[in-house]
Amino acid sequence: MKNSPLGAICRPVPAAVFALFACTTFFLTGINAHADRIEKLKNSAEAAFAKSKQELAEAKAALSSAEAAKALAVKYQDAAAMPVASQAVSTASRAVTLAQKNVLARKRWLKEILEGYKVIRGMDALAARLGWSRKKREHLNEELNDLPLDHAFKTSEMDIRLTWMGIEDRGPELAEIVRAASKGKGPVLSGAGRQSGSDCAVFALAAATNLPYGVVSARADKLISEGNWRTDAERSDPGAAIEKNGGLNGGEVIMLADIFGQSKVLPPSGFAQALQEGQPVMVNVSVPGGEHEVVLDKTFQYDGQTWYEMIDSNQGPMQRRYLSGEELNGILLEKGVAYHPNKGTVPRLFR
Repeated sequence: MKNSPLGAICRPVPAAVFALFACTTFFLTGINAHADRIEKLKNSAEAAFAKSKQELAEAKAALSSAEAAKALAVKYQDAAAMPVASQAVSTASRAVTLAQKNVLARKRWLKEILEGYKVIRGMDALAARLGWSRKKREHLNEELNDLPLDHAFKTSEMDIRLTWMGIEDRGPELAEIVRAASKGKGPVLSGAGRQSGSDCAVFALAAATNLPYGVVSARADKLISEGNWRTDAERSDPGAAIEKNGGLNGGEVIMLADIFGQSKVLPPSGFAQALQEGQPVMVNVSVPGGEHEVVLDKTFQYDGQTWYEMIDSNQGPMQRRYLSGEELNGILLEKGVAYHPNKGTVPRLFR
Protein backbone atom coordinates (compact mmCIF):
# COMPACT_ATOMS: atom_id res chain seq x y z
CA MET A 1 0.00 0.00 0.00
CA LYS A 2 1.18 3.49 -0.73
CA ASN A 3 -0.39 6.91 -0.79
CA SER A 4 -1.68 8.56 -3.95
CA PRO A 5 -4.30 11.16 -4.86
CA LEU A 6 -6.74 8.21 -4.90
CA GLY A 7 -6.01 7.21 -1.31
CA ALA A 8 -4.96 3.65 -0.58
CA ILE A 9 -3.97 1.60 -3.60
CA CYS A 10 -3.25 -2.06 -3.99
CA ARG A 11 -0.10 -3.56 -5.39
CA PRO A 12 -1.17 -7.17 -5.94
CA VAL A 13 1.16 -9.88 -7.15
CA PRO A 14 1.88 -8.60 -10.67
CA ALA A 15 -0.39 -9.63 -13.48
CA ALA A 16 2.81 -10.78 -15.21
CA VAL A 17 2.63 -13.92 -13.09
CA PHE A 18 -0.24 -14.93 -15.34
CA ALA A 19 0.75 -12.88 -18.39
CA LEU A 20 3.08 -15.60 -19.57
CA PHE A 21 0.02 -17.36 -20.95
CA ALA A 22 -0.66 -14.38 -23.22
CA CYS A 23 2.64 -15.16 -24.97
CA THR A 24 1.23 -18.42 -26.28
CA THR A 25 -1.93 -19.58 -27.98
CA PHE A 26 -2.57 -22.56 -25.78
CA PHE A 27 -5.63 -22.81 -23.61
CA LEU A 28 -6.43 -25.55 -21.17
CA THR A 29 -8.48 -28.47 -22.44
CA GLY A 30 -7.76 -30.59 -19.38
CA ILE A 31 -5.48 -30.58 -16.37
CA ASN A 32 -3.07 -33.12 -17.86
CA ALA A 33 -2.93 -31.27 -21.16
CA HIS A 34 -2.14 -28.06 -19.29
CA ALA A 35 0.66 -29.75 -17.35
CA ASP A 36 2.23 -31.08 -20.56
CA ARG A 37 2.05 -27.75 -22.33
CA ILE A 38 3.34 -25.65 -19.45
CA GLU A 39 6.22 -28.11 -19.10
CA LYS A 40 7.07 -27.65 -22.79
CA LEU A 41 6.83 -23.88 -22.40
CA LYS A 42 9.10 -24.00 -19.35
CA ASN A 43 11.65 -26.08 -21.27
CA SER A 44 11.45 -23.64 -24.18
CA ALA A 45 12.04 -20.66 -21.90
CA GLU A 46 14.98 -22.36 -20.21
CA ALA A 47 16.52 -23.10 -23.63
CA ALA A 48 15.93 -19.51 -24.79
CA PHE A 49 17.55 -18.15 -21.63
CA ALA A 50 20.58 -20.42 -22.07
CA LYS A 51 20.89 -19.35 -25.73
CA SER A 52 20.72 -15.67 -24.79
CA LYS A 53 23.55 -16.13 -22.27
CA GLN A 54 25.65 -17.84 -24.95
CA GLU A 55 24.95 -14.98 -27.37
CA LEU A 56 26.02 -12.49 -24.70
CA ALA A 57 29.28 -14.38 -24.13
CA GLU A 58 29.97 -14.36 -27.87
CA ALA A 59 29.19 -10.63 -28.12
CA LYS A 60 31.57 -9.88 -25.25
CA ALA A 61 34.30 -11.94 -26.92
CA ALA A 62 33.79 -10.03 -30.17
CA LEU A 63 33.99 -6.73 -28.29
CA SER A 64 37.19 -7.82 -26.57
CA SER A 65 38.76 -8.69 -29.95
CA ALA A 66 37.65 -5.38 -31.46
CA GLU A 67 39.10 -3.42 -28.53
CA ALA A 68 42.40 -5.32 -28.85
CA ALA A 69 42.55 -4.49 -32.58
CA LYS A 70 41.86 -0.84 -31.86
CA ALA A 71 44.57 -0.77 -29.21
CA LEU A 72 47.10 -2.12 -31.71
CA ALA A 73 46.04 0.44 -34.32
CA VAL A 74 46.52 3.24 -31.79
CA LYS A 75 49.83 1.81 -30.62
CA TYR A 76 51.28 1.70 -34.12
CA GLN A 77 49.50 4.86 -35.31
CA ASP A 78 47.89 2.96 -38.16
CA ALA A 79 45.72 5.70 -39.72
CA ALA A 80 43.96 3.29 -42.07
CA ALA A 81 43.15 0.71 -39.39
CA MET A 82 42.01 3.08 -36.59
CA PRO A 83 38.62 4.12 -38.07
CA VAL A 84 37.86 0.52 -39.02
CA ALA A 85 38.77 -0.69 -35.53
CA SER A 86 36.74 2.10 -33.89
CA GLN A 87 33.72 1.17 -35.96
CA ALA A 88 34.15 -2.48 -35.01
CA VAL A 89 34.28 -1.55 -31.30
CA SER A 90 31.13 0.56 -31.65
CA THR A 91 29.27 -2.24 -33.44
CA ALA A 92 30.42 -4.87 -30.94
CA SER A 93 29.48 -2.61 -28.02
CA ARG A 94 25.94 -2.21 -29.36
CA ALA A 95 25.72 -5.96 -29.80
CA VAL A 96 26.72 -6.49 -26.16
CA THR A 97 24.10 -4.01 -24.96
CA LEU A 98 21.41 -5.71 -27.04
CA ALA A 99 22.48 -9.15 -25.83
CA GLN A 100 22.38 -7.97 -22.20
CA LYS A 101 18.83 -6.68 -22.66
CA ASN A 102 17.87 -9.96 -24.29
CA VAL A 103 19.27 -11.95 -21.36
CA LEU A 104 17.31 -9.85 -18.87
CA ALA A 105 14.10 -10.14 -20.88
CA ARG A 106 14.38 -13.91 -21.23
CA LYS A 107 15.32 -14.22 -17.57
CA ARG A 108 12.16 -12.33 -16.60
CA TRP A 109 10.10 -14.48 -18.96
CA LEU A 110 11.50 -17.67 -17.44
CA LYS A 111 10.84 -16.36 -13.94
CA GLU A 112 7.24 -15.51 -14.83
CA ILE A 113 6.72 -18.96 -16.32
CA LEU A 114 8.08 -20.67 -13.23
CA GLU A 115 6.00 -18.46 -10.93
CA GLY A 116 2.86 -18.96 -12.99
CA TYR A 117 3.50 -22.70 -13.10
CA LYS A 118 3.84 -22.77 -9.32
CA VAL A 119 0.67 -20.72 -8.72
CA ILE A 120 -1.59 -22.65 -11.07
CA ARG A 121 -0.30 -26.08 -10.08
CA GLY A 122 -0.56 -25.06 -6.42
CA MET A 123 -4.15 -23.92 -6.87
CA ASP A 124 -5.09 -27.13 -8.65
CA ALA A 125 -3.49 -29.20 -5.87
CA LEU A 126 -5.38 -27.22 -3.22
CA ALA A 127 -8.65 -27.60 -5.12
CA ALA A 128 -8.08 -31.35 -5.22
CA ARG A 129 -7.45 -31.41 -1.45
CA LEU A 130 -10.65 -29.44 -0.93
CA GLY A 131 -12.56 -32.12 -2.83
CA TRP A 132 -13.42 -30.09 -5.90
CA SER A 133 -14.75 -32.13 -8.79
CA ARG A 134 -12.58 -32.59 -11.86
CA LYS A 135 -15.03 -30.42 -13.84
CA LYS A 136 -14.73 -27.60 -11.33
CA ARG A 137 -10.94 -27.90 -11.27
CA GLU A 138 -10.77 -27.73 -15.06
CA HIS A 139 -13.00 -24.65 -14.97
CA LEU A 140 -10.57 -23.04 -12.49
CA ASN A 141 -7.61 -23.83 -14.75
CA GLU A 142 -9.40 -22.46 -17.81
CA GLU A 143 -10.15 -19.17 -16.06
CA LEU A 144 -6.59 -18.82 -14.75
CA ASN A 145 -5.18 -19.35 -18.24
CA ASP A 146 -7.63 -16.90 -19.80
CA LEU A 147 -6.91 -13.97 -17.46
CA PRO A 148 -4.31 -12.02 -19.51
CA LEU A 149 -5.59 -9.50 -22.03
CA ASP A 150 -5.32 -10.62 -25.66
CA HIS A 151 -4.00 -7.19 -26.57
CA ALA A 152 -2.42 -5.20 -23.74
CA PHE A 153 -3.16 -1.49 -23.83
CA LYS A 154 -0.06 0.72 -23.66
CA THR A 155 -0.78 3.67 -21.36
CA SER A 156 1.80 6.04 -19.93
CA GLU A 157 1.90 7.03 -16.26
CA MET A 158 0.86 10.54 -17.26
CA ASP A 159 -2.14 9.24 -19.22
CA ILE A 160 -3.14 7.10 -16.21
CA ARG A 161 -3.03 10.17 -13.97
CA LEU A 162 -5.06 12.24 -16.42
CA THR A 163 -7.64 9.46 -16.79
CA TRP A 164 -8.13 9.24 -13.02
CA MET A 165 -8.33 13.01 -12.69
CA GLY A 166 -11.22 12.91 -15.13
CA ILE A 167 -12.92 9.99 -13.34
CA GLU A 168 -12.64 11.66 -9.94
CA ASP A 169 -13.83 15.09 -11.05
CA ARG A 170 -16.52 15.11 -13.73
CA GLY A 171 -17.45 18.69 -12.96
CA PRO A 172 -20.87 19.96 -14.14
CA GLU A 173 -21.19 16.89 -16.38
CA LEU A 174 -21.55 14.57 -13.38
CA ALA A 175 -25.29 15.24 -12.94
CA GLU A 176 -25.98 14.21 -16.55
CA ILE A 177 -23.84 11.08 -16.17
CA VAL A 178 -25.68 10.08 -12.98
CA ARG A 179 -29.04 10.51 -14.75
CA ALA A 180 -27.84 8.32 -17.61
CA ALA A 181 -26.54 5.73 -15.13
CA SER A 182 -29.95 5.58 -13.42
CA LYS A 183 -31.32 4.08 -16.65
CA GLY A 184 -28.54 1.48 -16.88
CA LYS A 185 -28.59 -2.21 -16.02
CA GLY A 186 -26.66 -4.26 -13.50
CA PRO A 187 -26.89 -6.13 -10.21
CA VAL A 188 -27.89 -4.35 -6.99
CA LEU A 189 -24.74 -4.17 -4.89
CA SER A 190 -23.41 -2.30 -1.89
CA GLY A 191 -19.79 -1.52 -1.29
CA ALA A 192 -18.19 -3.39 1.60
CA GLY A 193 -16.56 -0.32 3.15
CA ARG A 194 -13.47 1.81 2.71
CA GLN A 195 -10.04 0.20 2.53
CA SER A 196 -7.04 1.40 4.50
CA GLY A 197 -4.48 -1.17 3.33
CA SER A 198 -3.81 -3.14 0.15
CA ASP A 199 -6.94 -5.29 0.57
CA CYS A 200 -8.87 -3.78 -2.35
CA ALA A 201 -9.43 -7.21 -3.92
CA VAL A 202 -11.08 -8.47 -0.70
CA PHE A 203 -13.38 -5.44 -0.72
CA ALA A 204 -14.12 -6.06 -4.41
CA LEU A 205 -14.98 -9.71 -3.77
CA ALA A 206 -17.19 -8.78 -0.82
CA ALA A 207 -19.10 -6.27 -2.95
CA ALA A 208 -19.42 -8.62 -5.93
CA THR A 209 -20.63 -11.56 -3.84
CA ASN A 210 -22.87 -9.47 -1.52
CA LEU A 211 -21.06 -11.04 1.44
CA PRO A 212 -19.73 -9.26 4.54
CA TYR A 213 -16.11 -8.16 4.34
CA GLY A 214 -15.26 -10.33 7.36
CA VAL A 215 -16.54 -13.50 5.66
CA VAL A 216 -14.52 -12.89 2.50
CA SER A 217 -11.44 -11.78 4.44
CA ALA A 218 -11.49 -14.90 6.62
CA ARG A 219 -11.76 -17.18 3.57
CA ALA A 220 -8.99 -15.26 1.79
CA ASP A 221 -6.76 -15.68 4.85
CA LYS A 222 -7.44 -19.43 4.83
CA LEU A 223 -6.69 -19.67 1.11
CA ILE A 224 -3.32 -17.97 1.50
CA SER A 225 -2.44 -20.00 4.59
CA GLU A 226 -3.04 -23.19 2.58
CA GLY A 227 -1.50 -22.03 -0.69
CA ASN A 228 1.95 -23.46 -1.41
CA TRP A 229 2.44 -20.77 -4.08
CA ARG A 230 2.87 -18.26 -1.23
CA THR A 231 5.99 -17.85 0.90
CA ASP A 232 6.26 -19.31 4.40
CA ALA A 233 6.03 -15.80 5.89
CA GLU A 234 2.86 -15.04 3.92
CA ARG A 235 1.25 -18.34 4.88
CA SER A 236 2.02 -17.80 8.56
CA ASP A 237 0.47 -14.30 8.55
CA PRO A 238 -2.01 -14.12 5.65
CA GLY A 239 -3.71 -11.03 7.03
CA ALA A 240 -0.51 -9.05 6.76
CA ALA A 241 0.13 -10.44 3.27
CA ILE A 242 -3.27 -9.13 2.16
CA GLU A 243 -3.48 -5.83 4.02
CA LYS A 244 0.15 -4.67 3.93
CA ASN A 245 2.18 -6.67 1.42
CA GLY A 246 0.40 -6.54 -1.91
CA GLY A 247 -3.04 -8.06 -1.48
CA LEU A 248 -4.52 -10.88 -3.53
CA ASN A 249 -3.29 -11.85 -6.99
CA GLY A 250 -5.61 -12.39 -9.94
CA GLY A 251 -5.59 -16.16 -9.54
CA GLU A 252 -6.63 -15.91 -5.90
CA VAL A 253 -9.52 -13.63 -6.86
CA ILE A 254 -10.68 -16.27 -9.35
CA MET A 255 -10.34 -19.16 -6.89
CA LEU A 256 -12.21 -17.28 -4.17
CA ALA A 257 -14.98 -16.42 -6.63
CA ASP A 258 -15.23 -20.13 -7.43
CA ILE A 259 -15.42 -20.92 -3.69
CA PHE A 260 -18.33 -18.51 -3.16
CA GLY A 261 -20.02 -19.13 -6.50
CA GLN A 262 -18.60 -19.23 -10.01
CA SER A 263 -16.21 -17.01 -11.89
CA LYS A 264 -16.07 -16.27 -15.59
CA VAL A 265 -13.13 -14.44 -17.11
CA LEU A 266 -14.28 -11.98 -19.76
CA PRO A 267 -12.62 -9.63 -22.26
CA PRO A 268 -13.72 -5.98 -22.15
CA SER A 269 -16.17 -6.63 -24.97
CA GLY A 270 -18.13 -8.95 -22.66
CA PHE A 271 -18.44 -6.65 -19.64
CA ALA A 272 -21.66 -4.90 -20.66
CA GLN A 273 -23.54 -8.12 -21.42
CA ALA A 274 -22.49 -9.70 -18.13
CA LEU A 275 -23.74 -6.67 -16.21
CA GLN A 276 -27.01 -6.67 -18.12
CA GLU A 277 -27.43 -10.30 -17.06
CA GLY A 278 -26.89 -9.34 -13.41
CA GLN A 279 -23.26 -10.41 -13.02
CA PRO A 280 -20.85 -7.91 -11.42
CA VAL A 281 -17.41 -7.71 -13.03
CA MET A 282 -14.23 -7.31 -10.98
CA VAL A 283 -11.38 -5.59 -12.81
CA ASN A 284 -7.73 -4.87 -12.01
CA VAL A 285 -6.80 -1.38 -13.19
CA SER A 286 -3.78 0.91 -13.20
CA VAL A 287 -3.80 3.84 -10.80
CA PRO A 288 -1.02 6.39 -10.31
CA GLY A 289 1.81 4.41 -8.79
CA GLY A 290 0.21 0.99 -8.65
CA GLU A 291 -2.74 -1.31 -9.28
CA HIS A 292 -6.25 -1.42 -7.84
CA GLU A 293 -9.16 -3.89 -7.89
CA VAL A 294 -12.63 -2.40 -8.41
CA VAL A 295 -16.11 -3.71 -9.26
CA LEU A 296 -18.24 -2.71 -12.25
CA ASP A 297 -21.87 -2.90 -11.13
CA LYS A 298 -23.79 -1.21 -13.94
CA THR A 299 -23.53 -0.41 -17.65
CA PHE A 300 -25.29 2.44 -19.43
CA GLN A 301 -25.17 4.62 -22.51
CA TYR A 302 -23.98 8.20 -22.37
CA ASP A 303 -23.06 10.53 -25.22
CA GLY A 304 -23.27 7.65 -27.68
CA GLN A 305 -20.78 5.48 -25.77
CA THR A 306 -20.87 2.56 -23.35
CA TRP A 307 -20.12 3.66 -19.79
CA TYR A 308 -19.79 1.84 -16.47
CA GLU A 309 -20.65 2.52 -12.86
CA MET A 310 -17.84 1.48 -10.52
CA ILE A 311 -17.58 0.52 -6.85
CA ASP A 312 -14.22 1.75 -5.56
CA SER A 313 -13.16 0.79 -2.04
CA ASN A 314 -11.37 4.12 -1.68
CA GLN A 315 -14.88 5.58 -1.33
CA GLY A 316 -17.78 4.97 1.00
CA PRO A 317 -19.97 1.88 0.34
CA MET A 318 -22.80 3.81 -1.36
CA GLN A 319 -20.64 6.14 -3.42
CA ARG A 320 -19.98 5.43 -7.09
CA ARG A 321 -17.60 6.53 -9.80
CA TYR A 322 -18.27 6.51 -13.54
CA LEU A 323 -16.00 5.85 -16.50
CA SER A 324 -16.36 5.32 -20.21
CA GLY A 325 -15.39 2.12 -21.98
CA GLU A 326 -12.53 4.01 -23.62
CA GLU A 327 -11.22 5.18 -20.25
CA LEU A 328 -11.51 1.68 -18.83
CA ASN A 329 -9.57 0.18 -21.73
CA GLY A 330 -6.77 2.65 -21.10
CA ILE A 331 -6.21 1.53 -17.50
CA LEU A 332 -7.24 -2.14 -17.66
CA LEU A 333 -4.42 -4.54 -16.71
CA GLU A 334 -6.09 -7.88 -17.39
CA LYS A 335 -9.45 -9.33 -18.32
CA GLY A 336 -12.35 -8.95 -15.93
CA VAL A 337 -13.75 -11.61 -13.59
CA ALA A 338 -17.55 -11.86 -13.67
CA TYR A 339 -19.24 -13.50 -10.72
CA HIS A 340 -22.54 -15.26 -10.25
CA PRO A 341 -23.77 -17.31 -7.31
CA ASN A 342 -24.25 -21.04 -7.49
CA LYS A 343 -27.68 -22.43 -8.30
CA GLY A 344 -29.87 -22.73 -5.26
CA THR A 345 -28.50 -19.66 -3.53
CA VAL A 346 -30.53 -16.53 -2.90
CA PRO A 347 -31.23 -14.92 -6.28
CA ARG A 348 -29.59 -11.57 -6.98
CA LEU A 349 -31.78 -8.49 -7.29
CA PHE A 350 -31.75 -6.54 -10.55
CA ARG A 351 -32.19 -2.84 -11.19
